[in-house]
Amino acid sequence: MKRSLIIFSLLALAAAALAAGTVHVVKRGETISAISRRYHVPIADILAANGLSRTAVIKAGQKLKIPSKTPAKPAAKPAPQPAPAAEPVVAPAPAMDTIMPEYVLDSLPAAAPAPAPRRPGRMSTKTKFFVLFVVQTIVSALLAYVIARWVVSQGGGYKRGS
Repeated sequence: MKRSLIIFSLLALAAAALAAGTVHVVKRGETISAISRRYHVPIADILAANGLSRTAVIKAGQKLKIPSKTPAKPAAKPAPQPAPAAEPVVAPAPAMDTIMPEYVLDSLPAAAPAPAPRRPGRMSTKTKFFVLFVVQTIVSALLAYVIARWVVSQGGGYKRGS
């Protein structure tokens, strides 16, 4: 009998402690969000229980009250009143149905999934080929211009009147 009385009183104390919440002593480097995740309690509830603002700074050694996770029971709401009888509201047909018949909409293929993003710094083979083609074209045109200038400076090339 004495043992069961002790167990019962310990359970009552534990239940009272859970109902009252927990006190957490802030350690160095801890944040409100980390404490919130640890106790599975929203940040707003911890701030409200301790009278802190959203911009408050917590310090090591500070004691924070952690409210219990069980939400307070909401006040009894009055039963909803039935709405007065009114004419049924008919929603307008979607615009797509007026443009395309339903059987056409059903036969359209589903949207393709978005392509996976590529790692930065990597060029596709198409891009490499395009860059090579452009560089080769510019080099060829520059080389042809230099050769033409050289030929003209040497007195060669086409002469007028001949």
